[in-house]
Amino acid sequence: MMLKISILFPLILWSGLAAHSQSNSSELLRGASHCLVVEDTDWLSVQKSHAKSVRVSYAIDTVSYPGERTIYVVAYADSGRASGKIFDLIYHQRGRKTIFDVQNNSSFLRSGNKIDFVDPPLGGVWTQRHLIRAIRRAERRPEVLFDVKELSASSPGVICKSFVGSQ
Repeated sequence: MMLKISILFPLILWSGLAAHSQSNSSELLRGASHCLVVEDTDWLSVQKSHAKSVRVSYAIDTVSYPGERTIYVVAYADSGRASGKIFDLIYHQRGRKTIFDVQNNSSFLRSGNKIDFVDPPLGGVWTQRHLIRAIRRAERRPEVLFDVKELSASSPGVICKSFVGSQ
């Protein structure tokens, strides 16, 4: 009996941590996506186009920029994932708020296994490689469909910043 408990306890603990991690990732994706649709920036042009929803996926990177945590949000133009926009957002916690800072963005087209940027992102070849890698990592995750009205609503736990313009 004691052996069963000693085996089951770590499994239960691990499954709880995995669920918590997925929940945190979902909240990160929602917060970052909120920053891409708010009226003052409207990175995804959903306010002008009156889109009802956005189709997104993401990749998280804690290695490429030492001391920074990055979430790449990929917004797809269609369900085939053949085109879209990618956004590079650094994020950190300040008290109960999460601050998202848009660092870079670009539109992309996919043809087979090849990804090309419509407008090359700032930062040259190194940045392009990182963004392509992030697009591919995001493709391995399921898409999330967010309602634009919900994302556009006030989000007191999120602060949005940026020093770059949308492309």
